[in-house]
Amino acid sequence: MTKGQFCAECGAKKPAGALLYKCDKCGWEPEDPANPPKFCPECGDRFDERDVK
Repeated sequence: MTKGQFCAECGAKKPAGALLYKCDKCGWEPEDPANPPKFCPECGDRFDERDVK
């Protein structure tokens, strides 16, 4: 996914204060990086502040 100012899926402007997540262990990114699951489905690591992009 791109790290730009707009959603790559729908083109909507990303909220300014939204935290975007990416797994710090394996690099997996959720479809909606602002609302990750509790755990990474690829490696099982818990999403927390270390996973904020």
